[in-house]
This record gives sequence, C-alpha cells and structure tokens, in this order.
Amino acid sequence: LFYPLRLLGQYFPETWTNLALGHGGRALAMGGAYTAVADGLASVSYNPAGLAKLSRPEFSLGVAIGGQSFKSKASSSADDFVGSQEYRIADKSFDFVGLAFPVKLGRRAIAIGLTYRHEFSFDASYSYSFESSSTFGTPVPYGRNDTVWDTDHDDHGGIEIYTLSMATPLLKGLYFGLNMNVWDGAVARHYWGRRDLIRYENGLETLRSTSIQTSDKRSNFRTTVSADLGLQWTSGFFSFGLTLRPKFKIPYSEEYREAYRSVDSDGWVSEYQDSGTVHRQAEWPWGVAVGASAKPTRSLTISCDFSTQKPPYDIDDNDNHSLRAGCEYRISTDKVTIPLRAGAFVKWGQHIYGNSQRKADPGFSLGAGLQRGDTAIDLVGFYLSWYQDSDDTIRKTSALGLSLTLTLALGVWD
Repeated sequence: LFYPLRLLGQYFPETWTNLALGHGGRALAMGGAYTAVADGLASVSYNPAGLAKLSRPEFSLGVAIGGQSFKSKASSSADDFVGSQEYRIADKSFDFVGLAFPVKLGRRAIAIGLTYRHEFSFDASYSYSFESSSTFGTPVPYGRNDTVWDTDHDDHGGIEIYTLSMATPLLKGLYFGLNMNVWDGAVARHYWGRRDLIRYENGLETLRSTSIQTSDKRSNFRTTVSADLGLQWTSGFFSFGLTLRPKFKIPYSEEYREAYRSVDSDGWVSEYQDSGTVHRQAEWPWGVAVGASAKPTRSLTISCDFSTQKPPYDIDDNDNHSLRAGCEYRISTDKVTIPLRAGAFVKWGQHIYGNSQRKADPGFSLGAGLQRGDTAIDLVGFYLSWYQDSDDTIRKTSALGLSLTLTLALGVWD
C-alpha cells in the first residue's frame, strides 16, 4: 500500500523506503504480510485497527540502513554506440518512532498513537557515460561525427509522515482504526552534464564543440493531510484485515536554476541561464490491502497479504501490485522468548514507458528477536531483486536493507 513515492517521474527507483514493506522489525521480517496480524505501534504502517489490541502503553523506535546499486554497459550491433551507467542509493536513518496508549471514554476502550515515519528518502547518485558515432558520406572516414556524453546526478532529501492514530473494538473480535497523516518534506536535485561533439572529414578533425550544462532543482512539498482506514477481525485461530487509503493530493513547488554554455573550436559561443518557480500537485489514487493469517499453535503464526493501487505517472511509472507471505515461530523459555521469522514477497506492475512485459520484483526477509519482560528487540534483513526498466531494456539489480527495532511496554495499565 505504501509504495515508494517518485514525484518527479524518472525511470529509476529513486527512493528508498524499506523496499516498500513498511516499518517495525516483526512486520518487516514477515515480508510485510501484516494486515491481518497487526498489533502494537507497527500497525500504523499496515492496519491501524491493530492498535485496538493494546492493553498497556507502548514505545517503539526503529532505525534502518539500506541501499541498492546498478551498473551496466551497452553497445549497438553496428559498433557505433557504447555506453555505461552507474546508480546508487544509500539511506541511514531513524525510520520510525512512536508512542501509543489505551484510554477509556465511558465504557468504550480506545487506543491512541502518535508516530513519526521517515517514509521516503531521495539520497541517490547516478552517472552515465556514452559514446556514439554517426557517419555521413561514403566510405568512412570521409565523414563522421563522434559524440561523448558524461553526466552526474545527486539527489538529497526525504518525506516524513506524522500520524495520529485511533482504534477501538466495534464488536467482539472486530476492530476499527483510523490514521490521520501529515506529510512534509523536500528533495534537492543536482545535475551536471558535458557533451563533446567532434566532426571528422577526410580523416581530419574539422570541428569540436564542448557543452556544459548544470541544473539545480528543489521541490518543497506542502504540508498535506491524508487518511488510512483499517478493519481487523479475529475468530478462533484466524484473523482477517483490510486497509483503505482514499485519494489525496500532494501539492509542491519546484524551484529551479539552469545554466548552459557551449564553445566551438571556430570561436562560436552559446550560453544561457534560467531560473524560476513552478507549482504542481500529484494525486495519489485510492489503494487497498487485504490480508489473512492463521495461528495453528500458540507458537506459530502464518500470514498472507495482497495490496494494489494505480498511481499516476508523475508519482510512479507502474500499476503496482504486491503479494506477501510470512511466518513466525516463537521459542519460549522461563526468562526469554526468541521469535524466528521469515517472509517472501513479489511486486509487479505495468510500466507506462519502455518494455511492455515488465518482470516481477521478488524478494525475501529473515529476522529474529529477543523478548524479556516488557522489552523486545527485533532485527531483520531483507533483499529485493530489482528489475530496472528503461526504454526497451530490462536489467536486473538488487537492493539490501537492515532494520533494528526496540519496543517497550510501559508500566502497569488497568
């Protein structure tokens, strides 16, 4: 449901958000299949109805480190084009912190949560180098143009979500939850590019043109409010969950400054500068996630989720669908409980550009925890096999992440 936000519509996966799995060590280790399992503060990322299960105040803090990289080389069959590109994302952050507590209004029990989520990171760098030749006249080398491109991109910034959550039981085993999300953040992008155009006639260089272009853009996202609705129903060994996100719009202003200069060997110079501010907005269409879980024994939990949404092209280039599955087995002793967890997931969607048969993106996660009394520590690592879709080419790369979550149950609550 919370797929990475790409407001400026590039071909590359330019954001990092725990591989779109959400927050919380237990949920991440189960592959994000948490809509029906959700309880505690991690419910905010998956199904706010799970907060209604709280019996005592809870504090949770999560940190994450992750990244992905991509390298490729290409050449044409006519040997008149060679190129390479390199792409990196890295993120180290507090990605989640929150406090939740149950209260009573008359006879009704209500759980209230306040959370901060570092939902999207734009810290990325990527570069391209291309060389190409085009011929005119016959035979070579009577006429030829050689072009050399070098470009570098650096992006920085992120988007945060501040959430007020409320959840309550409706009937026995049926829970309802609501998130009110406040979105805020900014992203800065820097581009540098150089092009050398060299013309040959009769084997001799007759003209050389060197162009350098720089561009700086900063997008400031206007504070925006959205909502998530959740339902969860538990009956015996089985649980079912449903999460809905209604449509909302994210306005943002883009400040830009560009400079260009070109110098030819015959002395001709061309240059320009431009700057300004434009105002835009992106609409996030509604999304839905459904899940089911079973607990055949007190120690074993099995879960499965499906989510889908269709973002517009200025947010993401794909119709996004996700299928996730996870399990947890808890080993208990007199003093501690050790949960072992594993999950698998696959994401797919139709790219609006390039290859019409975009491949699915599979991945898996593994995690373990340690719980003693009111304190729990959860560690999880996850991997995603990413298919980068650009023009008419699909290339395979990978993403890795590591997340650590600390959860504390606070005091005695009657």
